[in-house]
Amino acid sequence: DALAAPVTILGRADLESTGLDTNLLEVLQKRLPIFAGNGNLGATNSNVGANSTAGGSQASLRNLSTLVLLNGRRVADNGSGARGGRSFVDLNQIPLAAIQSVEVLTDGASAIYGSDAIGGVVNVKLRSDFNGAEVGGRHAFSNKKGDYEERSGYAVVGAKRPGMGLTVSATWSEV
Repeated sequence: DALAAPVTILGRADLESTGLDTNLLEVLQKRLPIFAGNGNLGATNSNVGANSTAGGSQASLRNLSTLVLLNGRRVADNGSGARGGRSFVDLNQIPLAAIQSVEVLTDGASAIYGSDAIGGVVNVKLRSDFNGAEVGGRHAFSNKKGDYEERSGYAVVGAKRPGMGLTVSATWSEV
């Protein structure tokens, strides 16, 4: 018997339809309201005293410990904990342009994965069969001059041959 698990899958089309091109946490917050709350630290609220993320982005389902996997494998924590900051997996280290899909288990999974997955699990699957090149960018600003401005860009290049493939991706963001 298969168990019903509350898994939400965001594919490439879902990621692209948000209009965002560099920050996975912002995409998750826009697509899944369950990523709301003060446990989701990102570029806009990354310096909060002892819980500083040093500019990184932490995803937290329902403000609980959330396990982040990359192609089904655990990702190492960010180094900001060594400087007195928060210990977390930095989603900013995964270029949005390199992601094929994101699977989000929105139920606690600590019985399977341990205490890292009390809130749930985010599994990021990378593009592995990309062939070609893709570039893009974004420039956002406020109607009031000098209030807010954001620029970002990305590039993905891939080559696929029988039995072998290579994909390289990069993003840049400035707020």
